[in-house]
Amino acid sequence: LQPNRKEEESRVKAEEEALDRIKKRDDINAIQYLSKGRLLVKNVEHHYFIFPYIEGNDISEYTTKDKRFSEAEALKFLNEMTITVLKLAEEGIIHQDIKPANIKHTSKGEFILLDLGIARFIDHDYKISKQQGPAKYLSPEQIELGQKKSQSNQRLITFVSDLYSLAVVTIEV
Repeated sequence: LQPNRKEEESRVKAEEEALDRIKKRDDINAIQYLSKGRLLVKNVEHHYFIFPYIEGNDISEYTTKDKRFSEAEALKFLNEMTITVLKLAEEGIIHQDIKPANIKHTSKGEFILLDLGIARFIDHDYKISKQQGPAKYLSPEQIELGQKKSQSNQRLITFVSDLYSLAVVTIEV
């Protein structure tokens, strides 16, 4: 694989593992695939996932001064997403990219966490080669670790980093 292809392959495998870990649970408010597979196109293997259509919008629109959640909506959001982060942690998953664009507010009033593309696993050794996600939503330990040349403290990132990101999003909405 080419260098950028190797990185892409690694991200896809991580997303696939994360999605497989939550596939068996229907109590996690995170996107789940309907099916997955691989295609060979011009001797290059491509992975794909088929996700259900979820009616609604991401919560980015609620981060403006003109439109905010009511107090009741904000509490519902915080409750649902905190439970989701904790249940992902039970499965050994650290999302690492919690931001308004990755949270869907469905037409039924539920909140669904999207995009497990840069998820990491508590039970895997991994190194962060660069900061993941917008700095605005990163926890201090993610920023610090992303800036270090040595990755000796790689276990520093835990689900608590996801809770920090969730708190920042909650303040915005």
